[in-house]
Amino acid sequence: MENKENNIQNQEEKIKKGLSVPVVVIILSIVLVIGIVGGFLLSENDNIFNKKETQLNSNNNNKFQSQTAFNTDNNIEEDSEEENTAKQSVNKEKNAVITDKDNKETTFNTDNNIEDDGEEKNTAKSSVNKENKETQKTTEYAKYYIDKIKELNYVDDSTKYGLLSIDKSDIPYLIVDTGEDLSIYKFNKNTVVGLKERDSYGTHGRDGYDYIEGKNIMRDYCTFEEGYIYEIYDELFNLEYSVECTFDGQYKYTDKSGEKKVITEEEFNKLSYKNSTFKHLREITNKDEEEIIKFLEGDMKTTSNIEDTTNNTVVTNKENKETQKTTEYAKYYIDKIKELNYVDDSTKYGLLSIDKSDIPYLIVDTGEDLSIYKFNKNTVVGLKERDSYGTHGRDGYDYIEGKNIMRDYCTFEEGYIYEIYDELFNLEYSVECTFDGQYKYTDKSGEKKVITEEEFNKLSYKNSTFKHLREIANKNKEEIIKSLEN
Repeated sequence: MENKENNIQNQEEKIKKGLSVPVVVIILSIVLVIGIVGGFLLSENDNIFNKKETQLNSNNNNKFQSQTAFNTDNNIEEDSEEENTAKQSVNKEKNAVITDKDNKETTFNTDNNIEDDGEEKNTAKSSVNKENKETQKTTEYAKYYIDKIKELNYVDDSTKYGLLSIDKSDIPYLIVDTGEDLSIYKFNKNTVVGLKERDSYGTHGRDGYDYIEGKNIMRDYCTFEEGYIYEIYDELFNLEYSVECTFDGQYKYTDKSGEKKVITEEEFNKLSYKNSTFKHLREITNKDEEEIIKFLEGDMKTTSNIEDTTNNTVVTNKENKETQKTTEYAKYYIDKIKELNYVDDSTKYGLLSIDKSDIPYLIVDTGEDLSIYKFNKNTVVGLKERDSYGTHGRDGYDYIEGKNIMRDYCTFEEGYIYEIYDELFNLEYSVECTFDGQYKYTDKSGEKKVITEEEFNKLSYKNSTFKHLREIANKNKEEIIKSLEN
């Protein structure tokens, strides 16, 4: 009985245990379902709440925007000022950033390119120094030249002064031309050295010194009974050599020691620079005492620049005229050149405008003689043909630019003569000076009269700036024809 009760009790306990597991599972399942449903409901409530809140915010924003629009309409000027202020603030910040960036880049470039920067600075300094040098006030040499001019104390207005740069140094020569003689001075170590002093014109047909621009070459020309001589000097006016030509066609060379030898005509022309372009020192001496002193003191720099500009303009106009398109006169000049048929390379040609017309003269220089032609009414007129150099110390014609004045210089036994011609090379008059100091004037009819030295200087244009026709005749046949064709 007791065992039966125990068995029943054990079976009840097994039944209880068997039932407890499903019940627990069922209960947990129910709880899980309730949790899921509750979570879903809560999520839906949140969404509904959020939608309502979003709608509310949207309504508030619309209301705020409407209010802003209202404020904008009523306060547009204030709003523009605020916007401009804001923009300016932003721009300042941007500029500050850019400036800072540029400064950094500049610093970087400076650190890495300091040598280049130094070269640029040196170049700039060099340029400034050059300009200062050109425009500087009285320099040491100028002070000494001023003292020399005052020491010479020439009171005659005919005495002219000039500065000549020939030896490529920064110190020019001082040239003094009294009309009767020439003096050349050079500054050296706190003193003024007289390279030539009171070197007289006229003696043996001497007309003073000429020079080649840009080269250290000075030349003197004089005559003697049998012919004429060219003396060649260095930049300190030391005689290098001389070459002479006799009227019977003999040529000689004499070196600085005095030794002579016979040379050919070709050698004579080369050694005398016969076909080179020289300028006379009288072209340099064109200032009176007051003007040269002011120039040396540096007060005439502007005037000098104006004169240089004017001279450059004259040269440019002349070159333009020589290179103009083929015209009627050019065709006839070309025909004349071919007709002359000079085959010697020493023959030179040029075009000279002197009578202010559009038709220039044709100049032909063979080295022995000079010919001058002018076009007129479909023909070429020979104003001077084969006019020989050398006879009576003649060295050909020179002229004053811009004026219808041509001049010839020659010597005779008692002195020398200047002959003045018009633009057609008709003799106007002549003036002569004898070595004993007599002066005479001869008009075109041949009538003579005694004149004073002052009248002689004026009538001979003694102190005017002349250019020699040889300076114009500087082209060979091919070059002059090409110039006329172009």
